[in-house]
Amino acid sequence: MPVLVRTTTCLALALSLGACSWNESRSQTVGGVLGGIAGAVVGSKLGGGAGRGVTTVLGATLGAMWGQDIAKGMSDTDKIFSQRTTQDTLEYGKPGEQATWSNPDSGNSGVVSADETYTNDDGEGCRQFETTVNVEGDARTATGTACRNADGEWKIVDAPETST
Repeated sequence: MPVLVRTTTCLALALSLGACSWNESRSQTVGGVLGGIAGAVVGSKLGGGAGRGVTTVLGATLGAMWGQDIAKGMSDTDKIFSQRTTQDTLEYGKPGEQATWSNPDSGNSGVVSADETYTNDDGEGCRQFETTVNVEGDARTATGTACRNADGEWKIVDAPETST
């Protein structure tokens, strides 16, 4: 069974098990699974030959850790605010311009900024971005790269790195 199929199966199983409860732990599980899937995809594209399996697993692991860290303590509404602000910033934001979001119900907030759009080797328009999420007074920052897919949507293509 190919590594990507095994990794995806394991991540789907983890998501299914995480759906058994609806709380912060589930939010972290979902964040970890989604981050793991994105990391596995990126890792599989970076590796070649025998090294592809290693980079896929490494990408899945790093992506899962990033997803859990960013999602920790965020409500579903916080995530919607964050995702919309990130998409709007990638689509319309001027380079270096900061866009903010705030959820008055949770008190959580965030800031997103993006660099200049550039064309990658595949001819896609891409932007590096940075997002800082403030959850219960704890700031978490992640940087990454997003590219516009064939449907015109911005998708994260470089596994984001977090810092506190």
